[in-house]
Amino acid sequence: MSPDARKREKLTSIYLRVVSEWVELNIKMSGSIISVTNISISEDLGTVKILFSVWPDGKESDVLKSLENSKRELRGHIAEKIKSKFVPKLEFEIDESEKRRLHIEKLLKNQNKS
Repeated sequence: MSPDARKREKLTSIYLRVVSEWVELNIKMSGSIISVTNISISEDLGTVKILFSVWPDGKESDVLKSLENSKRELRGHIAEKIKSKFVPKLEFEIDESEKRRLHIEKLLKNQNKS
């Protein structure tokens, strides 16, 4: 593994912890559970993509809107917690992988019943 890849892997772990903590404390949606599921960092370290899931599904757009509106505060939190030359641009994306997994599982169960 190259030094750059190791650095990105370490940063990914740190960003995941810091962002997850912040989301847990600051993004409140009544009757919903929000989880930061993954983080990816661009090769130039200039962009961090934050993937998250929400239960129930109907609250996803509200959570996405809340995260987008809180981007400035989250970047400030990251700057406080992670000593770096710059704070990357943040992008949010709904993690669809769990939905796809459940859908495939359901299809397989239905196929086995046939």
